[in-house]
Amino acid sequence: MQKNELRKHFLEKRKNISLSSLEQQSKMISDRFFNHFNLMEINYLHLFLPIQKQHEINTGFIIETIRQNYPHINLVIPKSHGQTYQLESYLFDTHTQIVENHYGIPEPIGALKCFDEQIDLILLPLVCFDKYGFRVGYGKGYYDRFLSHCRQDILKIGLSLFDPVDEIDDINHHDIKMDFCIMVDWIWQSELNHRFSRLS
Repeated sequence: MQKNELRKHFLEKRKNISLSSLEQQSKMISDRFFNHFNLMEINYLHLFLPIQKQHEINTGFIIETIRQNYPHINLVIPKSHGQTYQLESYLFDTHTQIVENHYGIPEPIGALKCFDEQIDLILLPLVCFDKYGFRVGYGKGYYDRFLSHCRQDILKIGLSLFDPVDEIDDINHHDIKMDFCIMVDWIWQSELNHRFSRLS
């Protein structure tokens, strides 16, 4: 299937998840993240704040755990620019003011900017992904443009409510693969043959 078809199918599927189930699954994905990744050498972690009307994974569980248990990590969140389809990164602490833009995306106001080259790990939002590690977002290419400006060794981890599809038919050279994708029950990891292998 192509991106537009997959996007429509999985957005509808995601909206059918109850809020209580979404919270439960978000917590399980958060727990799996901390159980499988050593964050002691991570200094700057970029993550998204969920768009509530889109039933995105609640990253609040990850944010709370990092603030409690990993005080050395600087949290970073994006701000989008609709005219250029670019993301800018800003430091996110307990004093950061957050407002929703006209798309319902929570974004920082008056925060300190973070250079893209500083980021060690990014948690990626997605609608769905395939077994090659490619993701489908909302179709504007914000994150692929953003990742092209980051360090080559940045750790790219997707968060998904659904299993991967076999293949996205209309992948192009702008699409950037993830290194891992965390789901409720398992993690998929990119291998040398560009397939994903299942981790418990």
